[in-house]
Amino acid sequence: NDVADAARTSEEPNFINGADAAREESTAYCVMQHVHGRSLCALLQELRSLQTAGERSSAMPVHTLRRVFVRLVAAIARAHARGIAYGNIKPSNIILDEADEPFILPLGRRRDRLREFKQVRALTERLQACKAAGVPPTVADLEDFTYLVPDHFSEQFEPVDPRLADQYMLGVLAYELITGCRPVLVADPAQLLALGRAAFAELPPVEQARPLCPHRIA
Repeated sequence: NDVADAARTSEEPNFINGADAAREESTAYCVMQHVHGRSLCALLQELRSLQTAGERSSAMPVHTLRRVFVRLVAAIARAHARGIAYGNIKPSNIILDEADEPFILPLGRRRDRLREFKQVRALTERLQACKAAGVPPTVADLEDFTYLVPDHFSEQFEPVDPRLADQYMLGVLAYELITGCRPVLVADPAQLLALGRAAFAELPPVEQARPLCPHRIA
């Protein structure tokens, strides 16, 4: 379970350490390391707000995003080598400390495919309701929708190799870090459950959103 995997990654760099764990009836508790900082999601939201106000670009500086992303990839690779797939990589599950060092939350992994299907259906219904009402969705719902994995939406909604799912989500994360934009991979939430994997578009070229991005990054 998540608590057991948290213990297995507790000594790994760039994973938040799990100090202790316990279970009371159906509820599990985990005492974790405190990282003084903010989530990567909060940082990206702040950068987008500054861009809207015309103060600066919404993208992270190249030297910062490269260091952050390399450390995240290395941490996930080490977890894979120990037989642990994360399955829920997204900005809100990553904490940046005051020195911009990234730490991955050890909990919140996706496991139960049936449960996830129900959650996806509820997610698409909330997004459709917001669209019909003309109100913006929550940041959490937009993030969850962006980081859905296409191969999870085969005809039978079958699981794929969770390591490949991690690689896909790291690719989406890289795009968001480089461009400062949350990619729109499914144009209409209503199409997702009807069309499955076919509803997903490919990631657009980085150069479209960040023309001056160095080629070694793009």
